[in-house]
Amino acid sequence: MKLEKTLITAFILMFFNDVLAANYSASECNKLLNSGNTPAAIDYSKAMLSLNGSDKDALLCQGRAYYAAEDFNKALLAFELAEKNSNNELDKIVAVFLKANASYAMKQKDQALASYIKALKQSQTVANKAMERLALNAIGDISSNDKDYQAALDWYLQGFKLAANDNERGESAEKVGGAYHALKQDDLALEYQIKAYLMHDRVGTPDQYAQSSILLGRYYAIVKNYDNAEKTLTKIIKFANEQGGEYYEAKASYVLAKVELARGDTEKAAKLIDKAKLIAKRIQDAELEKEITSETNGLF
Repeated sequence: MKLEKTLITAFILMFFNDVLAANYSASECNKLLNSGNTPAAIDYSKAMLSLNGSDKDALLCQGRAYYAAEDFNKALLAFELAEKNSNNELDKIVAVFLKANASYAMKQKDQALASYIKALKQSQTVANKAMERLALNAIGDISSNDKDYQAALDWYLQGFKLAANDNERGESAEKVGGAYHALKQDDLALEYQIKAYLMHDRVGTPDQYAQSSILLGRYYAIVKNYDNAEKTLTKIIKFANEQGGEYYEAKASYVLAKVELARGDTEKAAKLIDKAKLIAKRIQDAELEKEITSETNGLF
């Protein structure tokens, strides 16, 4: 099997060398990667680089493919070469940002932070607000993971100001809300989560809408607005059930159980927890099962 794979890869490389010498495309490499065909994207990028080892588009695609395959060392090397071989400032910023992602994935926090800050400064120099926002949020994520929630909030608020559309506003508002929640400023957490919910309701994916709804229900419950918590969570449970989103149905169900318990309906709360556990078991999601147990243990 190993020999067969080696021969197939060699054949692909020879094929690209012979046929695509004058007509290869980074967009085709990205298309393979975006469709989830990571091995093919890696092979395609190798073929491109065998023809032109300094092709920054091929290097970027290869780095992203190795990152998707969780081969972070090779991803980092590809991104470093892409940065070195980029003449365009935006390409350099993208390469530096992706370098930071790879470094952080390898738990090299200091290197990642240095690269994110570099990307931030480069973005500010060329007035690229989209990349500036991404860098601000990434630095905020590091602060949040370090439990430095005030620093995270400061970075996220800067990023929120740069959001250029409803998708970006929804993402940024949710990060700001999460930071306020971590700081136990839950009225402000709710305020920003409402903004996030409205954006995701308008333009978000079903996953974004579901996650945003559950967070909104959770924050309503924390400030003891149980009517709106119940309304929000019941709505997303119905939506998830109709759309086949059992994962979110289970999450919303155990959060709603806490609401019902706070209102004194222990019987309904118990049924919702049982339902959540049953769904998690049925979809064989061990992490979700662990989350539900952790969140609901000792409630009764």
